[in-house]
Amino acid sequence: MLNIRNITIFYFITLWLFFNTSIFGPLFYWIAVPAYLIIPFLASLFIRANLYLKAICKGPKDRNNVVISFNLAEPDEKWSRLGEIIDKHKVPAIFFVTGKVVEKSPELVTKLADAGNLIGSHSYSVSGKFGFYSARRLLTEWHETEELIFQATGKEVFYFRPPYGITNPAVRKAAEVIGYQVIGWSKRIKISDNSIADIPVTGIQNGSIIRIDFTGEQIPESFEKFLVALQNSFSIVSLDELINTEIAVQKSN
Repeated sequence: MLNIRNITIFYFITLWLFFNTSIFGPLFYWIAVPAYLIIPFLASLFIRANLYLKAICKGPKDRNNVVISFNLAEPDEKWSRLGEIIDKHKVPAIFFVTGKVVEKSPELVTKLADAGNLIGSHSYSVSGKFGFYSARRLLTEWHETEELIFQATGKEVFYFRPPYGITNPAVRKAAEVIGYQVIGWSKRIKISDNSIADIPVTGIQNGSIIRIDFTGEQIPESFEKFLVALQNSFSIVSLDELINTEIAVQKSN
């Protein structure tokens, strides 16, 4: 399994071999040292690497179930329209919201939750400095966001998606303390305002956790067509059902 402990063990074994045997030449040393520093950094940017923590990025493939998820990072009028489309087609979704969104539009988050959708945390805000926050700073933001979500929905938060999908030792520690399950994605779809053509469902597999991003100011009609096509090919289920989790029970205990 790829993790910091195994990388460190491998690194020191190869260093010992370098200094005590003739297996590796000098070139290896100049490759091994930078690699030891670069690999953990790059892995922190890819949530599916699971280097620092175990993020759930997909579910079992034995059924044709998929999950659709959205990151609501900033307050935006288009989120109301998104909620209407989801509700119209009677499909469950999970919305990872920031504390800023809940503060600005608590009624939106209430409506999304009342419609049967899951609400997860996306930290208090999406900042480019997120990867440099300490576990204490993260916990402060997460607790604040969790309280805002509870006030809007009356429900606890069990799922967390880090901004930019960044994971590191601080995120792992904070998630363990607060009891969150970190959720990634296995398929990412970007939809712009000028997405006129039908969005294909190719590349989506059984068990996929789909992250859908809107890069424009509106929800284009192509998204609704995509949702229908997805329904025709898969069963869209809640994240709870996909991963068959008992996180809620574990956290409450």
